[in-house]
Amino acid sequence: MPATLASNVLAAVIFAGLGILVFVIAFVVIDRLTPYTLWREVIEEHNTALAILLGAVSLDLFAVLLGGATALLPIFARDILHTGPWGVGLLRGAPAFLQTPPDAFLAALAEVASDADVRVLRPGESVDLEVA
Repeated sequence: MPATLASNVLAAVIFAGLGILVFVIAFVVIDRLTPYTLWREVIEEHNTALAILLGAVSLDLFAVLLGGATALLPIFARDILHTGPWGVGLLRGAPAFLQTPPDAFLAALAEVASDADVRVLRPGESVDLEVA
């Protein structure tokens, strides 16, 4: 039994590493195909729109890749964890539980942004900029 657990953990680590490698390769390929350097545009030039787009694409990529894994949770709980519906419930609830710290961070960040001199435009609003 411990050998099976160790091999499963090793397989999970290998697949996670391969996922990160695929993401890095995709970022490098996109960076080469675009006429500008993504890192410089996002970090140095403060291109927020591009950063939001890259974040959305990355989130969608991982959602698509990991979305099918939830269909395997009952099999994983039964064959590997040797639990029943209770274990499946814990597995299904784990993402929501693990999302709590990032949600708290984003809520705190929104609070800091509301204290700063930052204004979020609503749909249909515009800003008149004066160039000196």
